[in-house]
Amino acid sequence: MMQWQAIETAPKDGIAVLLYRPGMQFVGYWGGNFGWVINAPGLPIIYPLPTHWMPLPEMPKKEGENRWKKQSL
Repeated sequence: MMQWQAIETAPKDGIAVLLYRPGMQFVGYWGGNFGWVINAPGLPIIYPLPTHWMPLPEMPKKEGENRWKKQSL
């Protein structure tokens, strides 16, 4: 199970992570001089004050996702 980690340990290479601030959680990435950036409907929003982060979970697999995969005989 993933646990929240202090924001100081978050990756700052542009990878998207789950961010937390008291009363709010969102997906965002480090935007350098812009601080933490989240993608919201419309335009990206600069949000500089998250306190914790964690990696995003893996995407769920769709039912039958591999049915078109080439099979060797």
